[in-house]
Amino acid sequence: MPLGVTDDDKPEFLPITQTSVKRALGFRTFWIVMHVVTCFFIIAAAGRTLNFW
Repeated sequence: MPLGVTDDDKPEFLPITQTSVKRALGFRTFWIVMHVVTCFFIIAAAGRTLNFW
């Protein structure tokens, strides 16, 4: 990623567009939520199999 001479300088060009950033953020959020839901179902199935509930 290009950097300026000091911390206050802006890069000459942005390496990725805002649309791509939002798309990546949405995909990453979906991916994490999917893992949390999957783990919940695995734990629920294990609890049901072991007669915890």
